[in-house]
Amino acid sequence: RSNETLRKIKLQRPFYMGLREVTNQEVRQFLATHNSGSFKRQGLNRDQLPAVAISWRQAALFCNWLSVKDSLKPVYVQKGGKLVAEDPVGNGYRLPTEAEWEYCARFNQNRAALKYPWGNGYPPSAVTGNFAGLSAKDLMSNFLSVYNDGYAVSAPPAKFKKSILGLYDMGGNVSEWCHDFYSIYPFSPQKKYVDPMGPKDGRHHVIKGSSWMHAGISELRFAYRNYSDSKRSDVGFRICRYVN
Repeated sequence: RSNETLRKIKLQRPFYMGLREVTNQEVRQFLATHNSGSFKRQGLNRDQLPAVAISWRQAALFCNWLSVKDSLKPVYVQKGGKLVAEDPVGNGYRLPTEAEWEYCARFNQNRAALKYPWGNGYPPSAVTGNFAGLSAKDLMSNFLSVYNDGYAVSAPPAKFKKSILGLYDMGGNVSEWCHDFYSIYPFSPQKKYVDPMGPKDGRHHVIKGSSWMHAGISELRFAYRNYSDSKRSDVGFRICRYVN
């Protein structure tokens, strides 16, 4: 798509990636009033479901709260009316960068990077994640008529098979906020980005990964890039942090 640019990236600084998406129960330890709401009368607010209807700012503040709880220095600070990362970024909890997210999602050992959560062909031939399938046919105009994961909307995290790296739901279930401000990068084949964290400023933030709302051949790809500056019923997050 027009906002997808192939870039050379080196992830030099080791990091931890959350094994699964953060749940409503976990977010409510930080923000007791959080409500993930519902979608067409389908509840999204049960404790064990991934937290959605949560802004990027709220997700970042959750990371700060968790950092303090674990005696780590918070990553995000208030500057010019915006919540941004301190420079340099420490080892407190934060949202994954787009580069970290895509590396972890597409990792396939020494083979070619994965195109979809289940492999490289479309549609999925086996139940591998929570996408818009037959269970969602009464909710979504576009759904996979040959696929049924058993969930009309979101599922509790880690209900489906984990990836090679041991991560759950990198594709499907809910889309996920990333650390980066959204930008379209120029094609620079000679340039190498080392531990990129995105632009220093912006309005929107990157969203990666498909959700229970998606069934399209394009949206289900790991390369698909979305963005927003507001809450959505199918966007949640997972946590990340540098090792040191």
